[in-house]
Amino acid sequence: MKVNNIATQYYMNPAQATYNNKKVENKQPEQAFNQNPNVTSPFKQAALSHLAFLGIQNLKYTANVTFKGNAGKKDKGYVQVYTGDGKGKTTAAMGLALRALGQGKKVAITMFTKGGDNYGEVKAFNKLQPDLRKNLRLNQAGLDRIVYTSNQTENDKIIMQKGWEDAKKIINSGETDVVILDEMNIAIDLNMVDEKDVLETIKNKPENVEIVLTGRNAHQSIIDAADLVSNIQPIKHYWNKGVQAREGIEY
Repeated sequence: MKVNNIATQYYMNPAQATYNNKKVENKQPEQAFNQNPNVTSPFKQAALSHLAFLGIQNLKYTANVTFKGNAGKKDKGYVQVYTGDGKGKTTAAMGLALRALGQGKKVAITMFTKGGDNYGEVKAFNKLQPDLRKNLRLNQAGLDRIVYTSNQTENDKIIMQKGWEDAKKIINSGETDVVILDEMNIAIDLNMVDEKDVLETIKNKPENVEIVLTGRNAHQSIIDAADLVSNIQPIKHYWNKGVQAREGIEY
């Protein structure tokens, strides 16, 4: 059986279930199903009953099975943090931005510590079709170099604080659905942006606004204020083999 062209491992019908080509009788379908009130599916109700009765908790494929959750909270905005020493923090945030734009949401991105025009995501966003590009505000709040503790200057601080003031206005207006503060954790860690001001802003943001902060070294106060935190840690990295940053992959 295929669901949305995905071959499922298990097939159920109202009378019986097949598992590894063996028939399994369903003796208590309704009782099992009632223990899973938050699950909906285009399958017949009896199919889910069989799955629950067989104790199959982790399907290899879960096509077309969704959780209802709390429908009243679907339009509420939350605070997300992507931190850690692993690769993929900005990548995840930019993917989220593209997803939001595709669903007709308004997105604002401020890229702290990042200036210049050689970032692939900046080039791509600027080439979006007009119906998507009109819903995107993109601001780079950084000089054209990587900022470290050892090379930061007063100019770095000025441009990052200006970027934060602009981003804060966007957040407080409540007119933008998703606000991405790329490398904000680094800006805070380098004392380029006031941590208390950021905390005050995200704690008192309009309810509908989703805020995403990326960058390593997220402070505990930011983590505590967030609703979602992903700590991305490296397990293997080709940089350890001497591979340099690659265009279109790292930037």
